[in-house]
Amino acid sequence: MRRRRRWVLGSALAAIGATCLLPGCSVAYVCHVGWGQARLLWARRPIREVLAQGGGAPERLRRLALVPEVKAFGESLGLVPGGSYEDFVDTGGSPTCWNLTACPRDSLAPRTWWFPIVGRVPYLGYFDRDRAEAQRRRLEVEGLDTYLRPVSAYSTLGWFRDPVYSSMLDYDEADLAEVVLHEMTHATVFVKDQVDFNETLASYVGREAALAWLAQRHGDPSPAVEAWHSRRRDEARFDAFLDEACAGLESLYGRGLAPEELGRAREEAFAQVRARFEAMRGGFEADDHSWFAGAPLNNALLASLRVYRAGGGLFERLHREVCGGDLRLAIARLREVPARGDARAWLQGLVEGAR
Repeated sequence: MRRRRRWVLGSALAAIGATCLLPGCSVAYVCHVGWGQARLLWARRPIREVLAQGGGAPERLRRLALVPEVKAFGESLGLVPGGSYEDFVDTGGSPTCWNLTACPRDSLAPRTWWFPIVGRVPYLGYFDRDRAEAQRRRLEVEGLDTYLRPVSAYSTLGWFRDPVYSSMLDYDEADLAEVVLHEMTHATVFVKDQVDFNETLASYVGREAALAWLAQRHGDPSPAVEAWHSRRRDEARFDAFLDEACAGLESLYGRGLAPEELGRAREEAFAQVRARFEAMRGGFEADDHSWFAGAPLNNALLASLRVYRAGGGLFERLHREVCGGDLRLAIARLREVPARGDARAWLQGLVEGAR
């Protein structure tokens, strides 16, 4: 499950916590989020102080020392550095927080919640797993599919100085760089109410910027760069599999079956998805996505995956075709996205208009 542990929250949890009494929010939930964010902020220590004192596992300290280098590289590409990733928080071996997604049993469209600053989001974030599990049970009583996942990092979109969490140091240097650059992208470009756009954008920029950083650090070609390409090929295979699985389920749900018949058809469809996944596992090069084999397969899991993977081709076309492979220029163009309106339609127009 290594790769999936680095999923991130696109929402600004701390900003939500500062608006406890606004309509549309559960006061108890928002206060929980605000208090959890505050505890993390109070626990921060400057990275330079942690490195100077030493005493931790040498490999983890080495990875922590890479963060300022990665951040400086991201800034050179035009990503907003702010005051983030200058501090460190030890989470004691636990995830930073938990993300909960819910879907109807006959749809891959996730339930959404509205919050100030970030707008409508397709998940809830919790700093306490017991609270998350309690909400999960309530949603399941409503008849919804649910998926609860650990989160190692999230962005407050520049509202607060996001620290490096100790859970991030479990990654290799490529994954660590990708997370930092992903979160810097959120702080640079964020469109309210459009989570799919924000997450796909940050995922694309994070991946490509991490590759550029690896090439600068190790050379191209190099084993580090080739490993990155192997993992990207694995992700492309998994994405194609995911697209096929979701298309099949959407076709099933569009038939308007009665509940009992739908239940049987769902189980058969999910069994077929499992079988196709097992048949393709031998083709992976570096990451066999074994976490998926053990995950509870339902609509909420698939919807959660799609948030980070939908429509990435538009960003690649902007980067490769419009900007000639210049990631710095692509980021500059993306910073022009209007604060209102359909961001993906704007991007489509930008790409098509350049042809």
